[in-house]
Amino acid sequence: AARAELLGDGGASRHYAAAVERESAALASGAFEKHWTIIVEAERLARRLDLPLAVFCKSGKDRTGMAATLAAAAFCGEFGRDNEQIVLATANLLRAHGTRILICEKNTGRRRYAFNAFQREFLPAPFRPPPSTIEDLASSLIHRDMS
Repeated sequence: AARAELLGDGGASRHYAAAVERESAALASGAFEKHWTIIVEAERLARRLDLPLAVFCKSGKDRTGMAATLAAAAFCGEFGRDNEQIVLATANLLRAHGTRILICEKNTGRRRYAFNAFQREFLPAPFRPPPSTIEDLASSLIHRDMS
């Protein structure tokens, strides 16, 4: 945060500190809910400090796609539309019509993320793909990727 203040981070360190406080409060209360904003604020702070960003999961597919589209939407939000609901709506537009769904189609032959409705419910809300882009339960079991 000190480097951010020296470089004039535009308030990013303040947003990040608030996200850290929310996460700490959730951990202290024993709540299962994780505050996803800490990820967005850490990315925002890294961009302001000209640090590199990397988003990935074990297989580098669907969870990566959810994180990458959220990061892209948050980046767009920094240019005048920094509203949580707009950021999430933008992320879902990117998920339904952007390059990540095309990558799914290229890899699997289906324009669907590998999540089913049951799995989708266990993702933090901002990382849930739109219902129209996920597999039904039977298809997700038939086409299951074991990687």
